[in-house]
Amino acid sequence: LSRRNAAAVTVVVLLLAILGGYYAAGHFSIDTDIDKLINPDLPWRQQEKALETAFPQNVDLLLVVVDAKTPDQAADGAAALAEKLAAEKTVFNSVRRPDGGDFFSKNGLLFLSKQEVQDFADQLISAQPLIGTLAADPSLRGVFDALDLAAQGVIHGDIEPKEIDGPLSTVAQASAAALAGKHEPLSWQVMMTGRKPEPLELRRFILTQPKLDYNDVEPGAAATAAIHDAAGQLGLTPDNGVRVRVTGPVALSDAEFSTLTN
Repeated sequence: LSRRNAAAVTVVVLLLAILGGYYAAGHFSIDTDIDKLINPDLPWRQQEKALETAFPQNVDLLLVVVDAKTPDQAADGAAALAEKLAAEKTVFNSVRRPDGGDFFSKNGLLFLSKQEVQDFADQLISAQPLIGTLAADPSLRGVFDALDLAAQGVIHGDIEPKEIDGPLSTVAQASAAALAGKHEPLSWQVMMTGRKPEPLELRRFILTQPKLDYNDVEPGAAATAAIHDAAGQLGLTPDNGVRVRVTGPVALSDAEFSTLTN
């Protein structure tokens, strides 16, 4: 029958294919919201919903991790990146820094122990000549003027030589790296205090809540791309001593769904 009516069968099949494609385009879609996979009326889901309602700032997080060679780079890089991401209103619902902002800038010392505050105060007092010179001339010339002032203090016996060993070593390392064609960032904190930074001081975090597109296999793909694009525009790259990565529930979920397309 098909052979005897080949033309008619071909026309019918083509029409059915066109109608099927039209129906699928208008009625079939993808939904990658995994919360819809489990009955929302279950007791533990109800508790989860109550927790999300009480703490909405912790829902659907995309965490940005900024690692750098110096505490200065980490703090400045995270601040610049957070400011740039916060301006992307079409991509992010919120952007915040849990370890930064005006509150910690004004009240950060309250979170230190008494001994840590005392040590910090002693370091500031010992670095006062350096800070004063740099405040008057915050340039490379001011840096070397401050070092020259410290060296004069050693010559006149007002300063112990070991007290300027840290600043001189820091500048020497940065200068030697520059002469060798390498990038070695100079840390003001290390230069002024002579203290080696703790590992946690070299890492900063940014918490973002992206606008998720559940019609995409990777709902947070646009936000992740925006983060990497912003980091590149700001020069926060491994070549400059900074590494920017993403993690958190959104990133992990996207990684799981991405295996469907591989």
